[in-house]
Amino acid sequence: MNLFFHDVGLKGSESDFPKTIYNSISIEELKNSKFISRDSYDELKNIFPSGYCNFWGVPEGAKSVIKTLSVGDYVLLVRTTGGQGDVPILCKVKFFFRESMPEASNFLWGSSRFPFIFLFDTEIISYSWSELKLDFNYNEKFRPSGNIYRVKSERLDSFSGIEGYISKLRDGGKEITPPKEPLSFNEGERLRRETNYFNRNGRLAEIAKIKHGFTCCLCGFNFERIYGDLGREYIECHHLNPLSEKDSEGVITTLNDVSVLCANCHRMVHRRRPAYTLDEVRLFMTSNTEVMK
Repeated sequence: MNLFFHDVGLKGSESDFPKTIYNSISIEELKNSKFISRDSYDELKNIFPSGYCNFWGVPEGAKSVIKTLSVGDYVLLVRTTGGQGDVPILCKVKFFFRESMPEASNFLWGSSRFPFIFLFDTEIISYSWSELKLDFNYNEKFRPSGNIYRVKSERLDSFSGIEGYISKLRDGGKEITPPKEPLSFNEGERLRRETNYFNRNGRLAEIAKIKHGFTCCLCGFNFERIYGDLGREYIECHHLNPLSEKDSEGVITTLNDVSVLCANCHRMVHRRRPAYTLDEVRLFMTSNTEVMK
């Protein structure tokens, strides 16, 4: 079993994740594309009983690395290495087309650039590029520059191998030990703090709520439905590209740049920096709903 990571980059992730990571393709559609054999089709139906799967591909230039990829291996997709970085996707390979398939790449992406294709069910994780470098003891200045790498087994020794490392990722890397006795904390000291903040346009928020309504676009929560008059016409305006992550000042924002969220979903979106996209949070919600059934 091997572990790989692929530096996708912001531009690539923004253009391709919605098509491949956050959007499933049906096994029937793959069959109709004539890129898979009848035997492969039958195998895929057993591997993906839902009838749907996610997919990813890597360039021809990665052939020397990807040739060792096998079913059961894991691939991390790096969204960005800027700042703390973001590694939001974990893929456990369930099916791998070993031969170069530029026609299939063109069918899936509209480009023949990613001919080595593997299939999986997307797992969203909360993990940063800085954490990855620290976990694997990479140099702080290491930059993968769009390449795909295989992690050497010795770099996983501190986790007792790949499975230990994957368990850490799925648990969010947190080890919580309950206190043995009641704890008390000092609070309430009055402090003064000076900080910078980004000015929001209140009129934009008002019009956005009129356009999008007062129901959360992620979970469907409506404050008035639950709280009556207290919750009437209450919802929070969310910038799809958060102002706090902009490099420049004086940003022009349109109604297409904002959405409406309940307080809970708004907090979840901003639990990391850069903020989660709405598609990423939807995938979290879908995965958790399936677990709770």
